[in-house]
Amino acid sequence: YDWVTSLPVPPDCRNYPEFVRWLSSAATEFDFAIAPLDMRQKFNRSKSSLKALEASGLGLPCLVSAGVVFDNTAEQLSECIAVRNSDGEWFHEVDNVIQRIEETSSLRNAIKSEVLEKFGLSQRESSFDDLLKTAFFDA
Repeated sequence: YDWVTSLPVPPDCRNYPEFVRWLSSAATEFDFAIAPLDMRQKFNRSKSSLKALEASGLGLPCLVSAGVVFDNTAEQLSECIAVRNSDGEWFHEVDNVIQRIEETSSLRNAIKSEVLEKFGLSQRESSFDDLLKTAFFDA
């Protein structure tokens, strides 16, 4: 497709810390993110919602596959849309996000703030502490 530009990850950015630095510096090159998964595959149902959180942390609207991996994240983030796994639904939602590019580009700081507010460690510190207490002291 002539309307899609792919940015290859540089070879020296294949480890996660370097990838995050590269992705952060390249974020202005992206209009939105997609994270499609085939939920019929057991392996895919075991993944985390990290891709949606990364995209939102960059201030990008994100289209994700509906299902156990992304549903909770999509319910909490206004610009993270869960898409049912059909070609028609994906086409429709990609078209919608393309139509909204100018609007969502002005929302980048709000998208970043929302993901930090809802998923940042400071918001989850007590639940993280509770998890550690349960794992190490209640076992």
